[in-house]
Amino acid sequence: RLAYAAVADGVTITIKNNLNDTKILLDQGFSQDALLNLVLNANEAIEGSGKITLESSIVEDNWLEFTVTDTGTGFSEEAIQNAFTPFYTSKKGRVGRGLGLSTVFDFAKVSGGHVKLENTSQGGAKVALRIPYSVAADIEPGLVLLVEDNLEIRECIRGYLRDMNHAVIETNNAEEALNLVHVSDITHVITDVILEGQMTGVDLANSIAKETPILIITSLPKTDPLRIKAEDAFPVLHKPFDASDLMYFFQRKPCQ
Repeated sequence: RLAYAAVADGVTITIKNNLNDTKILLDQGFSQDALLNLVLNANEAIEGSGKITLESSIVEDNWLEFTVTDTGTGFSEEAIQNAFTPFYTSKKGRVGRGLGLSTVFDFAKVSGGHVKLENTSQGGAKVALRIPYSVAADIEPGLVLLVEDNLEIRECIRGYLRDMNHAVIETNNAEEALNLVHVSDITHVITDVILEGQMTGVDLANSIAKETPILIITSLPKTDPLRIKAEDAFPVLHKPFDASDLMYFFQRKPCQ
């Protein structure tokens, strides 16, 4: 939707998804930013009407490839040599909306992938972003107890969990959470470290039966004693995080 809204009148976008029903794990925010940036750059390369094509595929078994092609003027040799250089622009006085291909390059590098620039046989530009990927395992829906004292954060995490088809019950303190654990068929517990009341999230986690998977979330620095205590016994996820980060918790295999 962002891509469709970002292009000029007369420019059409075609999306070709060759992944079929394959579920993959990606950093949703960075992936979206990179692809939107490629679409914006393609849009700016088109004068008048034209076409942008975004295609996703699995290549060479273990790479996820996104390609963005356009019917613009294509890359000059100078642009191909310098496109990944910070602050480089080929817009020659025009103000662009993209952040530059260096941003896409940085995302690929951090992800362990790479970016290739070339021109199509029709003369337009083609950018191929290739990154390694992981297949997302099916997650069986459960009943998650969410313990978080910040309402906005709780609402955000609740949305992530419901998108994964989990049912959610929630509270802002450990004392009530313990009562909920005893009276409900809880499958997973997610708790912040700092909560309302006398107990911390670490106290709560230590009070719950060990067969219940527990994830501790926190914005405390790694040097904080409470965080160190939490990491000694439980998986810890640093805030802020996105849905893909949270999904890893539910794909963990319990120790036998």
